[in-house]
Order: sequence, then C-alpha cells, then structure tokens
Amino acid sequence: MIVEIGNIKYVDKQKLYIAVDRKSEYLSDKPFQYTISTPTNNSVSVEFYLPKGAYAVSVYQDLNDNAKLDKNFFGAPTEPFAFSRNYKPTVRSPRFDEVKIEMSSDRKIGITMILP
Repeated sequence: MIVEIGNIKYVDKQKLYIAVDRKSEYLSDKPFQYTISTPTNNSVSVEFYLPKGAYAVSVYQDLNDNAKLDKNFFGAPTEPFAFSRNYKPTVRSPRFDEVKIEMSSDRKIGITMILP
C-alpha cells in the first residue's frame, strides 16, 4: 500500500508518524507497521508491504518532538493528524470500522492532514 499524505503545513519541522494497524492493534502503543518521515514539502509518500486484510492508517506530526500526539484538556489533538478515509473526528477518536481499508492487492490511498 502506498500512502500519500497531503496538506502538511509544517514542512521541515519534526516528524510524521504513520501507522498501519489491523483491528487488534488499532490506536495502540504497538502498531502493526509504522514508519517515521520528515517532510521536505507539503506532501509525503510512504509504502507499506501488507498481506490481504483490513487496515486503518493513522498519522500525526510531532511538532514538539516528544514522540506522542499531544492533546488538550478535552482530549482533542493539538498537533496535525489524519486517518484513512479522511475521517474527521468530532468528539471521539474514530472506530476501526469507520477508517478501515480493505487490502486485496496493491493500493494507493490519499490522506489529508487535519490542522488543529
């Protein structure tokens, strides 16, 4: 799977953490697969080698280099983030079924970063 991430506002600043999870690892501290990328322009493309199945992609940009997605008092992210299917959460994190992608062959997906 190729994941193309766009709308990166903070170019040359800190890292993008990109995780691909099966349902059992979704939003856990131990993703199924992940990579870290430092953007050099307003989009990044990364590739994951995955067997057939259902997956969810989550991304965040770590602006203060503390290796976690910072949130405010109410639990809303204070750093740029994104989910597969370009899901835009309102008052809670998305459920796996709301962001899952079925992989049956090589696939390319686009994700747009959400800026808090």
